[in-house]
Amino acid sequence: MRNIFFYFILVGFTLANISERIFCADLQTQILEDYQKGEISYHNYIVYRGYLIFAPEKLFEIYPGEKVEKAEKCGTGTIMELTLNWDILTKDEKSFFSQYIHSRPSLVYSLISPSGFFKIHYDLTGYNKVPSEDLNENGIPDYAEEAALALDKARSLYVDTLGFLSPYSDKGIEGPEFDVYLRNLAGGNYGLTYLPPNIYIEIDNDFIESIYYYTQGINALKVTCAHELHHAIQFSYIIRIQDFFFYEVTATLMEDMVFDEINDYYQYLPSFFKYTQVPFNTYKDPNFPTHEYGLSIWGHFLNKKYNRFIMREIWEEFKNNMPILDAIDETLKNHNSIFDDDLNEFYTWNYFTGSRADVVNYYDEGAEYPELEMIDIVPATKDTIIPISNKYLTPSYILLEGLIPTYYEINAKTSDNVEIDLWRNKIMLFEPMGPAIPVLFRNTDSLTNSAEIMNQEVNSEALIVSTSVARTDNKFDEERKYNMDIEVKIIEIPAYKRNSLRDIYPNPFIFGEHNDVTIEFTLERISDVKLLIISSSGRIVNKIVEERNMSEGRLHKRSWDGLNENNVPVPSGIYFCQLRAADFSETKKIAVIRR
Repeated sequence: MRNIFFYFILVGFTLANISERIFCADLQTQILEDYQKGEISYHNYIVYRGYLIFAPEKLFEIYPGEKVEKAEKCGTGTIMELTLNWDILTKDEKSFFSQYIHSRPSLVYSLISPSGFFKIHYDLTGYNKVPSEDLNENGIPDYAEEAALALDKARSLYVDTLGFLSPYSDKGIEGPEFDVYLRNLAGGNYGLTYLPPNIYIEIDNDFIESIYYYTQGINALKVTCAHELHHAIQFSYIIRIQDFFFYEVTATLMEDMVFDEINDYYQYLPSFFKYTQVPFNTYKDPNFPTHEYGLSIWGHFLNKKYNRFIMREIWEEFKNNMPILDAIDETLKNHNSIFDDDLNEFYTWNYFTGSRADVVNYYDEGAEYPELEMIDIVPATKDTIIPISNKYLTPSYILLEGLIPTYYEINAKTSDNVEIDLWRNKIMLFEPMGPAIPVLFRNTDSLTNSAEIMNQEVNSEALIVSTSVARTDNKFDEERKYNMDIEVKIIEIPAYKRNSLRDIYPNPFIFGEHNDVTIEFTLERISDVKLLIISSSGRIVNKIVEERNMSEGRLHKRSWDGLNENNVPVPSGIYFCQLRAADFSETKKIAVIRR
């Protein structure tokens, strides 16, 4: 399989004036790289990330010459790590971070949201000032009012409609409302949510800088309100840093459910669809820093396959302090599925985007998504062995092209015959020159399961999606590759295994000379069968066979005596004999002569 290497270009910059905002998202990548290489300790890692949010100037001597091109989506994960690892900080570090973790911003003005659930704090002048526009001339900036409306709308969907718990309470700090501060976020984040007991939300005060290159202004405010509010709700269930990737997956999904028209999550999809060999539960990878946000389409997959309440069901399992993949598994069992099977189906859905989109059967917005790039195209003109080598929880895509009308057997095999249960495979056969709709969809998830394809179309394609469903929490196993071979065999179609309306005799059928017409047919597999006589005008004249679960593997013979369903001889003319079996249909002519 192809290996893709992704490099970041670090761009030098001139220090900004102290009164100007300094953005440092590239520093976050560098800090993470240094930690993964063992060049800095975990202690320094979380401290540096904290400085990045609150005082990036503290890092200039350590990491000179960095400049951000994009804002960091969310700094809540950093807040969580600082809070949960408070005991390892030095006295000076605790003193510095306490002004944020244990205290709150001091802003002059506040506004209670229409629902009464939220208090929005803001400034009209100075470093944290919000835009001054006040179209309704009520003395309150529109920016603060829009924040209040966005928070109310999000809470209504989350709590009143979807049944999530309410946001974690701050126990009456600054009044009974939940507090949200519109503040100039020095480290280039969209928003931050602080952990209980001093829980509150900070959101950028204007979203006008170029680092918010995809969504700016009021739209960025809206989706960030929805995103961070869901983090506050998540803290009512469980605080578990090991699975924080799923906190971001859910919050990014939820912001789109509240504000479907904004589609801020689109900005994270190009990388997600380009680099498919990134494990499902990846978080804070310096090479793929937005993976967890792009993975929000997993939520769109679940919403459409099941219902829009399923994320809440997962969080209800998650609050029992089990790993998130286990919580997903337990939830899906209640829907007659499991995580391994749905993961492979999810990766299969990801093929149906862009020009291949099918908004009826797959993503509603799939036509707007990028198309997968890492697809191995294999000519299907001879027996072939296709080696697959995946990291854990990743897919591979193989497209068999140029299929000739023949019979295929496809097997999944591993070298030691033991780890085949760590794989799920789906095979989809597409009609030629038609839409990307599967006419065959089968699983192979053990060595004993092979998929048999009888392909009767010219130039059709078969897509194989192979997913390694191995899981690992062991950093030593994260780079391990799981290996499997896909074996494609081209086999001559046995006559008895073809769906075929084989012979009709005598033809023409002549009343007075012949007693009846013999009709022979074979079936590929056990099928519900109809054998019909149809007039040239398309009317059903007689039903020769209408039988359920007719057997395969032998020659079937049926006869017709030239009578219609009322036992009256049919007039002379051309008639049609039609065989229908499952998705198969074949028609042949019969000439009838009366003298």
